[in-house]
Amino acid sequence: MCSNNKNVEERTVSNKQMKLLYDIIEQDHLSKPNYIPPYPVELASLTYGDYVFANEHGRVYARVISDCIRNKCIQEGIPIKSIHALRRTLNSKMRCEGVSPVVASSILGHTEKVNNSNYTYDISDNKYKMDIISGINKEIMKAVK
Repeated sequence: MCSNNKNVEERTVSNKQMKLLYDIIEQDHLSKPNYIPPYPVELASLTYGDYVFANEHGRVYARVISDCIRNKCIQEGIPIKSIHALRRTLNSKMRCEGVSPVVASSILGHTEKVNNSNYTYDISDNKYKMDIISGINKEIMKAVK
């Protein structure tokens, strides 16, 4: 798990915030289909050629992507999130869903060590954790009978 001065909420994107970003980016995509991919999670992994957003010369700078996400957060009135917050959220959700560290790292283009150290957070809610414990307890009780 990653540790630094910011908390999980500051370093990842909540489901509500992600939905707001999805909606506004999808609206933009429908009105300007060549401007931006329809979903922000795609920003983390979708590529055109060798770059995430390719312009007519085959290149776009990371600043363009960061500015896009920043502007969409401002438009929706949510705390400003970085493209890395989207990547951390995508990775954390994949890991919570059981995707192996090798696959998650590969999707994001990291080594497992970098992915686990910098992009993996516990974003699960208490119900999810209680369901895990409940399932383990049921398995134990079956084994005891």
